[in-house]
Amino acid sequence: MWLLFGIALLFFGTLKKDKMVRVASLAVMILSVRKAFLYDSSELEGLFRVFSFFGLGLSLLGLSWFYTSFVFGDRDLLKGAQK
Repeated sequence: MWLLFGIALLFFGTLKKDKMVRVASLAVMILSVRKAFLYDSSELEGLFRVFSFFGLGLSLLGLSWFYTSFVFGDRDLLKGAQK
């Protein structure tokens, strides 16, 4: 649930172009991923643990894609215009 809250903050911060909201979303997402790795995975066994890590990895790849496409995407355009 905390990861969904962090993603919602990320979308809101990106839409409003508010850096503080994006930083807050990053902090929430880091804490929720840390909790998933350290606490939640210790409660799982076997294939449930494998699928949990697989799902977490896919969500982190999706967040990485979002950051590079929408948050940091404008910076690439500015670098190309300066050359």
